[in-house]
Amino acid sequence: LFGAALLSGLAEPLGAIIGLAAVGVAPGLNAHFLAFAAGAMLFVSLHELVPMARRYPHGNFFFLGILVSVVVYALLASLASGWMAL
Repeated sequence: LFGAALLSGLAEPLGAIIGLAAVGVAPGLNAHFLAFAAGAMLFVSLHELVPMARRYPHGNFFFLGILVSVVVYALLASLASGWMAL
């Protein structure tokens, strides 16, 4: 079990090094890598967290948390775009 966790943990820095090298060679790939990472995070979130939240009696708080986080992100993104214009 420890060995599997160790191999899984070592894969992340190795992937980061490969990704940084690839972006150094072709900077246009950065947006594609970020989109892939975002898609992977969405899949893991939807595949793991939503079914787990449905098992608990206060599962509605999970969806309320998603809604609040989207609103906060939208506000921060609008503030950041305003600061970029300065």
